[in-house]
Amino acid sequence: VFTIRKNKIRIISVRPASKKEINEYDNFK
Repeated sequence: VFTIRKNKIRIISVRPASKKEINEYDNFK
């Protein structure tokens, strides 16, 4: 789970994510 979370954080930092995508990441955690 930590690696998946890390990858998602990296994706967010690489490209701007919409608030909807960020909320989906939070729900996925």
